[in-house]
Amino acid sequence: MKLITFLLFPIYVFAALHTIQLFVESQNEEIDGQNLIYLPETYPSYYLFIDNSTGPNSIYFYDDVKKNIYYDNKARYYLTLDDGEILQLAPSTPLKLDIDFETGVTSFNGSDKVFAKKDISDPNGFSKDKFAILIGDDINDGIPLEIIAKELET
Repeated sequence: MKLITFLLFPIYVFAALHTIQLFVESQNEEIDGQNLIYLPETYPSYYLFIDNSTGPNSIYFYDDVKKNIYYDNKARYYLTLDDGEILQLAPSTPLKLDIDFETGVTSFNGSDKVFAKKDISDPNGFSKDKFAILIGDDINDGIPLEIIAKELET
């Protein structure tokens, strides 16, 4: 038993939780470089929107062993695609992703099909003024983008 514990020890030594912010990289100047924030929609979901604010709702955590992004609010809310194409945080099945911290590039299933779009008929109407983040093959009037992560000093 001691040998198994010893062999598994290095996995936990190198595992890390990273405090991050997410940004948009796009050819579209209106959204390029802006933050991704989460705002409450239908309970228990928080949709991601593009915004210039840097408040607490722009900070996430990344687990580099489990390969997921989340935030904690009494329950753990994972980055997920629960509603099909809307990128959101919810206490649900996490989206598995990798982050290259040297470049900030995030990669996940669908990371080459990420779009920003307004007026998505979200329950609280945030997308009337803000771009929501959608993932899919055919997002009409969507602006292509890449999600970039930046690790924050803790």
